[in-house]
Amino acid sequence: MEKYIKRIEELEKQNAFLISENNLKSEFIANVSHEIKTPLNSIIGFSSILGKNKNNNLEEKQLKYLNSINTNGLKLLNILENIIILNKIELNKEQLNLSTKNIHEFIQDIIKLLKIQVDEKAMKINFINRSNISTYTTDYDKLSLIIIHIISNAIKFSQISIGVIDIYLDEDDNNIIIDIKNNGTIIEDEIKELFNNKDNYKDLGLGLSVIKYTIKALNGSIQISTRDNNTNFIICLQKEKN
Repeated sequence: MEKYIKRIEELEKQNAFLISENNLKSEFIANVSHEIKTPLNSIIGFSSILGKNKNNNLEEKQLKYLNSINTNGLKLLNILENIIILNKIELNKEQLNLSTKNIHEFIQDIIKLLKIQVDEKAMKINFINRSNISTYTTDYDKLSLIIIHIISNAIKFSQISIGVIDIYLDEDDNNIIIDIKNNGTIIEDEIKELFNNKDNYKDLGLGLSVIKYTIKALNGSIQISTRDNNTNFIICLQKEKN
């Protein structure tokens, strides 16, 4: 009996050590992220200001370099934001900020927000509302993050002038369904299977991991389906109980 008690005590010590190590790792990530984010925002801001070339004293080559600095700075910031989100979720510090909105108008607002990106690629984005849902209560910041991630990737990988994104707002008896279909994002079968495995969060890359963690926080689900050259991200959110 003493042997088992001693073993339990050892396991408890190991568990406490692992929790402590994990907390230290998370604190380190939070601190380093903050230290990086401050100068990175300055780089993005100053490169954006200089890139406007208000005094018309910069050469085309210099403007090209500034645009590259700004674009890559924004990419790094996006990566950093994803790391911060994952770290918060891991620490269980990512709390829900619930609000009630018209979900149809909410999706339209996201489309307006991404209009510049869509126009730059000469793409089309269509929104079809096939539901009778008006208002819905959720954390719209998190839902926005998921939808923007998906649409931004679709824009990024679409070819100029031929990219099309269709967003359907639908419902069944239990769920509100947001189906985002595009002909730009190609998801490899291996990644699709990993993503659609509800217990898997590894080997997906930051963007897809953030989407999975965030939809889980909303008590929803998301699946990827592919057919021909089209990819569908199907988001399901539980309907509110009357």
